[in-house]
Amino acid sequence: MLSMLLSRKLDERKARLINEGWREGWREGYEEGLEEGRRECAEWDAWLERVMAAQAKGEPFAEPPPSRTRTTPTAKRSAHPSASRIRPAGRYNRLMKAVYDEAAALADANDDFVIATVVHTQGSTPQKPGAALLVRNDGSTVGTLGGGCVEGDIWFAAKEALRERSGPLYKRYFLNEDIAARDGLVCGGSMFFYIQPYADAAPSARALAAEIAAAYAGGPSLAVATLVSSVRLPIGARVVVRESAPPEGSLGDPALDAQAIEAARDATPMGKAARIRTEQGDEVFVEGYTAPALLICVGGGHVNLQVARLAQMIGFRVMVTDDRREFANAERFPMAEAVSVAPYSEGLRAFPITPNAAIVVGTRGHHFDDEATESAARSNAGYVGLLGSKRKTIMIYESLLRKGVPEARLREIHAPIGLDVGGRSPEEIALSIVAEIVAWRNDRAGGPMTMESALIDRVAGKVRAGAA
Repeated sequence: MLSMLLSRKLDERKARLINEGWREGWREGYEEGLEEGRRECAEWDAWLERVMAAQAKGEPFAEPPPSRTRTTPTAKRSAHPSASRIRPAGRYNRLMKAVYDEAAALADANDDFVIATVVHTQGSTPQKPGAALLVRNDGSTVGTLGGGCVEGDIWFAAKEALRERSGPLYKRYFLNEDIAARDGLVCGGSMFFYIQPYADAAPSARALAAEIAAAYAGGPSLAVATLVSSVRLPIGARVVVRESAPPEGSLGDPALDAQAIEAARDATPMGKAARIRTEQGDEVFVEGYTAPALLICVGGGHVNLQVARLAQMIGFRVMVTDDRREFANAERFPMAEAVSVAPYSEGLRAFPITPNAAIVVGTRGHHFDDEATESAARSNAGYVGLLGSKRKTIMIYESLLRKGVPEARLREIHAPIGLDVGGRSPEEIALSIVAEIVAWRNDRAGGPMTMESALIDRVAGKVRAGAA
């Protein structure tokens, strides 16, 4: 009994160390703080073994617990990793790929682990649906749920699930102002987590982790719909929807299966997440898994060179085509996965274009822009944008309509491309283009986020009333 209590206390302390690592901002907030926490916890592990050895021999044990010897963070470390909490799509994909790469490796080694996933949020939160944290059997982690007390508490719940060999869990975490401020977060929402242990899991469950990792690496895309909360059905049931195979599995209700399958097919092409909530109280989390977003530059000029650099920086895969070899080569575009030298009407044929792809057309002349835009419009790319003036756009649209490009498709093209930020240099124009593409991927209009004047009036009135 004593050993169980001591072991639980040890995990509680590890959870607290994780939280403190975030608050004190070690090595961009987390990993270094966690590593130092692990070193201290190793001392606790050794101390616990000595306690249990003395207990087994019936001997008294007077050695105090290990003292804290943590060093003060250096000035180069950020006070709080707030900049990393809201993650661009590309970095998010890299994080998720790391989670499932590790899950696949652990599953292959038949090791136990847990994946905790954010399945729903309300209000202001440090992470959004789809963010995941993998917890190994030894307590080490891959991924993030946003840090702070949230991550520490979910980490502890994951460890308990492994210890107790329990089934999946659904947890709500309310970030009130006191809790958020305690960890340096400026949040005031709720986060809902689904915690899935992979201990003694069926081979199919472990194989799914490898399949998801393969999808992130460019393999066949898929989506998984999981029943995460229900008062009438066992949670953890899932339906797997693949691109070229019948759906596999069931949530326990044919009508719910149909809803989940439809949502899964919608989520797959761009790797998005969705939530289904029924009148019976069922909650289903749907997540699509696919390769990172692809950006294709048609034309290798000054603007597209900067577009490629910026897109690669935030995690897009980049490919380039131009009809001039001196503008389409690995030396000019070292960030590009593939480069094609071909006529503008044919260059896109060299690339794997899906709805998760964005095409930026910026060739060296009106005639070539016409050819390239027609080729892009006839593809199934989710985003097509054209550099140039409104006058040029109108002339190209007239030509495309005469060539049979549907009017509905023209209305989907972003032309002139980019957000209106007043940019003039290639770098500034590239910023407006990539910003619009990110907004498109996140279903946003790309407008300002400045707080409304009415809210400032309310704050000012509150302060004035308090001072009266």
